[in-house]
Amino acid sequence: RNFGYGFQQTIKNCSAYEDHTLKIIFDRNGGYYWLFPRHPENQEMNIGIGLSINRNVKLSILLEKFKKKYHITGTVDYTTGGLIPEGIQYPLRYKNIIFVGDTGVGTLPMNGQGIYRALISGDIAGKYIIKEDLKGYAHEIIREFGKMDVIGKLFLKWNSIVQHINPDLVLSSWNGY
Repeated sequence: RNFGYGFQQTIKNCSAYEDHTLKIIFDRNGGYYWLFPRHPENQEMNIGIGLSINRNVKLSILLEKFKKKYHITGTVDYTTGGLIPEGIQYPLRYKNIIFVGDTGVGTLPMNGQGIYRALISGDIAGKYIIKEDLKGYAHEIIREFGKMDVIGKLFLKWNSIVQHINPDLVLSSWNGY
């Protein structure tokens, strides 16, 4: 299995707080940053970073640079981070349980982005729950995400091979992404 890497802070009294607004900012390093509002009463936000390729960098340092660049301030309430599953995670169904989001469809292998896939898998799950056809859920998920997973994993494999031959080529290909 392939995994990406993620790190997130929950920040109270966040200067970047915007109610009902999710922000995704793609980065030249092949990953992305997210800003998700949590609680309007204390202007709490989840702000994080996800990368598909381990570039031997600390995600916490990259997140701090991001916050500084965008003048994001507030009180960090807690942090979390770790491995993020990339691509479809099997099984998609176990008995009467169907898996959505990271537990089912994982993230996009090329950049670790997962919110779109989580929302779409939740929508598909609802459709098959109403139909009382949980087996159909897995088939539609594979149709929806299977090809992109194969392409993404091949792209990552290519980058891994090329990185051993010429690391500058990998960086330049990610910077153009």
